[in-house]
Amino acid sequence: MFKALKGKAASALDAAQSGSGSGGNAKREAELEAKVASLEKENEKKSEALKKTQVKMKKLEETEQRLLGDLQKKEAELSRNSKQLEKFKAEGASANSELEEQMAEVVKRAEKSEAKMNESEEKMKQMEIETSKIRETLERQTDLANASTELQAQLDKQMAAIGEQESKFKARIVTLRKQLEVAERKVMNAKYLSESHEQISAEAQMRLFASENKATECDRRLQRSLERYASLEHDLQVEKLTSQCQSGRSNIKETEQSIRECYSDPLLKVPAGTAKRRQLKKFEEQLKKLRAQQKSQSEFLSQLTNIGDSNELLRTASNNNNIETVKRLLKQGCSCNVPDETGFSAFKYACGKGHIPIIRLFLDTCDILDEDGRMTSLILSAKNSHDDVVRLLLKRGADIEGKDQVGRTALHVACDNNNRSTAQELLDLGANVNAVDKKGNSSLHYCAQKNFAPIARLLLDRGIDTEIENVDTLTASKIAMEKKNQRVIEVLKDDKRMKDLAIQNANIESAKMDTRDFERGLEAALM
Repeated sequence: MFKALKGKAASALDAAQSGSGSGGNAKREAELEAKVASLEKENEKKSEALKKTQVKMKKLEETEQRLLGDLQKKEAELSRNSKQLEKFKAEGASANSELEEQMAEVVKRAEKSEAKMNESEEKMKQMEIETSKIRETLERQTDLANASTELQAQLDKQMAAIGEQESKFKARIVTLRKQLEVAERKVMNAKYLSESHEQISAEAQMRLFASENKATECDRRLQRSLERYASLEHDLQVEKLTSQCQSGRSNIKETEQSIRECYSDPLLKVPAGTAKRRQLKKFEEQLKKLRAQQKSQSEFLSQLTNIGDSNELLRTASNNNNIETVKRLLKQGCSCNVPDETGFSAFKYACGKGHIPIIRLFLDTCDILDEDGRMTSLILSAKNSHDDVVRLLLKRGADIEGKDQVGRTALHVACDNNNRSTAQELLDLGANVNAVDKKGNSSLHYCAQKNFAPIARLLLDRGIDTEIENVDTLTASKIAMEKKNQRVIEVLKDDKRMKDLAIQNANIESAKMDTRDFERGLEAALM
């Protein structure tokens, strides 16, 4: 471009030299050369300025590329942060969306700046083609440089704002994490509190249930004690009234004897016998009082005797299965829990004899637990092999592990009396097969003592411990061998052989499994 201008200036100089004289031409030639030189200088300055502008443009392009790279990195970081922020609550999500909007704006501005840079390149090409528009192009480049500077400043501000936002978001994330940890701790504490509350509530329910049971038991025992006290008080009153009636009869006899003596005295009818008459009158009044007192005591004693006779009659009717008499006596207020001198009540007599209709009449008022240290109703039923009574009593709450005075349960008594069906019924209803009495004897000890092989087989089938020792350190097998009870010995030997065979089979199966595993491992190694 500069050479073309120089050629034009040279052609103009030649034309001026050919068209004018030598004197004026030299002057014009000098002026033209000066103008050409000045133009060349200006063109050189413009070219230098253009080169500087191109250098600045390259720097701007590098800056833009660096900014774009930074923006891409920031976008990647923001995407990672966005994935992390998705785990938190709505505040992190809204903040992430705002950050993404700001990044979108920055990207748009970068795209605009890139478009402007493309326009500047096109303008630079136009400057190379048209030298006449160099100033305008330079001005435009200057404006573009200013715009780029402003854009750079804006980008710096945006990056600073993004950094601040990022630091705020990081601080917010840390705060949210702390809040989340606090919330998790609160949730765990609430969970622990809930579990402890449930546990305390369950314990309270259990304690309430236990206290209710204790209260029921105390009420039952109190009722039983009151009945016993009433029975004892009745006996004492009968005894006391009997002695009072006897002493009253003796007093009446003595008074009558005194009156007869007074009537037989000859001084009674003479005027001098006034003292005797007064004494006779006194004896007669005393006799009248004694007879009235004797009558009231006799009536009361008769009533008490009738009550005692009613309880005895109820026990007799219960023992003899006299339902109508039992119903009539219950309506009169007799109690089925009052024991006789042997400790047996009407309810126990009915259970011992298996009279279910009478037992059903007694169930609403009877003491079904009757733990008096002797023999419970359930043990009586098991002793006499009344299976239906056993089921009925257990259904109404009888204690299956209740014991008699020597510590025997119903299962012990059933085994001791060779009642296999009753023993099976008790085991089916949950009786403890390994229960022992006060001397440490299990049910199997009783079977071994009396050579009851079928019940021994039943107990062994239910898993009774054959190694239980009593206070004399004797097992059931030792007792059977001492008594030479061969049938029980054979049952115990068969059970031992079966257990040994089961152990051997288990060992064989284990060995087979080990052999199969070894063969599989060997095949795998060979392959």
